[in-house]
Amino acid sequence: MSSVSSAVGGGAAGRPWATSAGSGEACVCDLTEPLELGQPTVSHHLKILVDAGLLHREKRGTWAYYSLVPGALERTAAVVTGL
Repeated sequence: MSSVSSAVGGGAAGRPWATSAGSGEACVCDLTEPLELGQPTVSHHLKILVDAGLLHREKRGTWAYYSLVPGALERTAAVVTGL
């Protein structure tokens, strides 16, 4: 669970996760403007969230789309509640 708490622990890392949670899925290109971050930064943080098991990544041509892993919100709530 430490990877989950690190991934959503604050700062920019949790922002792509929170943004993608509302729409079902998102592409990096959909997140750079609302997050006011560059593509490399957004991609880096999305990778952290994928590695933590919170987001799923699906490659479609040259684009990668990210969506929440089922149960990720519940697991994250349990980590936050336990702090």
